Amino acid sequence: MTPLNIRNANIGDLDSIISIENQCFLPSEAASPENIKKRINEFAEGFLVAESDQGILGILNCGCVIEEDISEEELKSLIGHDPDGHYMVVFGLAVSPNHRKKGIAFALLDELRSRFNHKKGILLLCKEEMTPYYEKYGFINQGKSKSSHGGFSWFQMKYSL
Repeated sequence: MTPLNIRNANIGDLDSIISIENQCFLPSEAASPENIKKRINEFAEGFLVAESDQGILGILNCGCVIEEDISEEELKSLIGHDPDGHYMVVFGLAVSPNHRKKGIAFALLDELRSRFNHKKGILLLCKEEMTPYYEKYGFINQGKSKSSHGGFSWFQMKYSL
């Protein structure tokens, strides 16, 4: 495998991104193709892809907010997104199942952290079983979120920059 390249997503990546999204998330959790397209078109600088000679292996997409409460469902459609906001909000971090455990997700987080190091922090919601994974990266578990996206309970995680 060639070295990993992390870059901004573009509309030409849409099919690969949708494929990874659907492999990694349940239908009730996955972003719709329309939302993915909107995120690329409206905030491409917050939509990263990790690729090699094998194609796109992982994705990370986000928006920005001023406040730390990220439980509103509309935010996933970039309603409430403010490019000048203090916090990056990760909507989705996913790595193709046959390329996991190779450091790709952390490489995407590293790139996000590097590009937006002028912000106060990175926020995300995850299921309880994923909290130790994000804690390993340095996120702090802020407790159960009000979000019930996809019919699940979510925990808000914060990484201070």
